[in-house]
This record gives sequence, structure tokens and C-alpha cells, in this order.
Amino acid sequence: MRRSGFTLIEVMAAVMIATVAGMALLKISSQSTFLFTKIKETSSMSETLSIAGAHASKRFDKLSPSLYDLLDNTYTITNDEFRRYLKNQQYRYQEKVVDTIVFGGMFGGSEDDLYNESVADGSVPIIQFELIEVSLSNKDQQGAVVMARVF
Repeated sequence: MRRSGFTLIEVMAAVMIATVAGMALLKISSQSTFLFTKIKETSSMSETLSIAGAHASKRFDKLSPSLYDLLDNTYTITNDEFRRYLKNQQYRYQEKVVDTIVFGGMFGGSEDDLYNESVADGSVPIIQFELIEVSLSNKDQQGAVVMARVF
């Protein structure tokens, strides 16, 4: 006499296969959520760094420690969501001069004259700027960007 149902071993094997497949899908889902969160944080930090870099100021670096203070003292922030975001994140702002570059005011001279701070004939440099590293950090994130600032 032959039965038409499944044996206990077959049912246990099917449950085991379904469990392994379910665990794999759960792991993929959690990794995707983690990666999307990291991408969102990185994107947010990049946007905030671009704001900080665009508004870098020599006077600010010595006056106040937070990005919120820099922007609040310079602009009237009308977007309440952005204001809350800056206050909650408490980004610490720092800037450091990486290099100063001076292009001489002498055209047609030697290539060395173009990069020297003082030109032999006494002409005044026409282009002078400094490269600054603007860095932001809070308890969870940190980032930096190098910007050029004209004197």
C-alpha cells in the first residue's frame, strides 16, 4: 500500500531549504539598508562640506567652532528643516592653509619667474591664492575638502 503524502524527512528538508533561503534574503535586505544609509550619510556630508567650503572664511576659523554658527552669522537661514539639521549635527568646523600659490606679474619671462613670489624686476604678483583644507566632524562623521581662496 502506497501513501500519497510526504514523509517527515521530506517535510524537514523542505523547511530547511526555505529557512536557508529566507535567511539569505534577510541578510541581503539588511545589507542593502545599511549601504543605502551609508550612501545617504556620505551624500549629506558631501553637500555639507561643499557649503562649508564655499563659505570658508579666515575670520570664522578663529571665532566659532560650529558650521551652524558660520552660516547663521553670515546668512539668515529661513529653511527650518535645514536649521534643525545643522543644530542637531553639531559639525565642528576647522580650516588649515595647505599652500600659498603666487603667479608673478611678468609675462614673457622664464617659467621660474611665473612661480616665484618676488619677481626680479620688482613687478607685483597678479594672482595670489591659498589652498585651504576645510574639515567638518561630528560624533559620527568626518570629512574634508581642499578649496582655493583668492587673497
